Amino acid sequence: MMAEDEAQKGTVAPEDKTAEEMTVIEWMEVFRKIYADVDSKRSPVEMWVAATAHFTKLGEAIRSMHFSDLMKSAAHAFCWMCSFVLACQREKGTVFALNESFSDIVTCKYPLVCGHCRERSCHCNAPKMDSAEDKAASYEKLLEIRQGLYDAPDKYSVSRWRSTFKTIFGQNVHMLTLEAIGFHFLEEAGEELTALRGLKQLEHVLERQIEGIDDAFIEKLATYEGIVPLYRRHGGLKPEMHKSDPENIRNRLVIAKMDMFIEFADTFSWFCSILNKVESIAQNCKDNNCRLTQNAFLEKLMQEYLPDSSPACSSCRKCPCECVFYD
Repeated sequence: MMAEDEAQKGTVAPEDKTAEEMTVIEWMEVFRKIYADVDSKRSPVEMWVAATAHFTKLGEAIRSMHFSDLMKSAAHAFCWMCSFVLACQREKGTVFALNESFSDIVTCKYPLVCGHCRERSCHCNAPKMDSAEDKAASYEKLLEIRQGLYDAPDKYSVSRWRSTFKTIFGQNVHMLTLEAIGFHFLEEAGEELTALRGLKQLEHVLERQIEGIDDAFIEKLATYEGIVPLYRRHGGLKPEMHKSDPENIRNRLVIAKMDMFIEFADTFSWFCSILNKVESIAQNCKDNNCRLTQNAFLEKLMQEYLPDSSPACSSCRKCPCECVFYD
């Protein structure tokens, strides 16, 4: 299931495809062409902090119910999520390193089924979830499902992911307000930041030469296949900040990195649910502020980052980006 680093896949030719046909990897290549230089100066944590700032713009657009602004904010949010993954893929031999594609990470929690009940259409029961089996066993089952997927996730488009989450959570989303969905989205983004903070606290752990934490251990944390067995061994133990013994440090690393995988997947699932909910509302809305075409999000992505089928920064309209940053 492990995919190559998107940044190493070469040039894509988006002009040969419609926006709906473009895979997430192809969109990431567009963003890499535009922002690789400016983003190379930012750490994964800084990238997610910046992403979260843009997520709040999406929240503001939800509150105002101005769907044109919402689509623009959603396009920028998606760009930052992709750029965050690219930043992690650039990391080599660090606690933030990822050797998984964007869609690979999402299938860690959602291998085309609900990550809790593992049904194609979610039938989760909250009380039952509270008394469910341990997370390690659940992650092992999700990994098994992911390994059996017919299509490699690097072929998945944004449209396919939206359709997937509509199938899994459509009934649940129908019962929720757009504001509630937006709140869940921001909550998951914050939990991803908490996971990254946990990794940041241990960023230089290799320099301490702690027993059992070496390059091979860090490499296992870079893939879902590698981390699931480690989580079985370490994830069930409560990590404690004040303890410096090797076992506790390993526990903290494994739990934070697993949370980084899972919370990213959760963030994207709620992001797709926002888009699906907006589409549902717009179909029945007579207000001009609510009117949207069926592919409004992808159209906005094209306008912001692929005008005339050529990559361009949404601000300076150059490729590579020539915006002024002093960070």
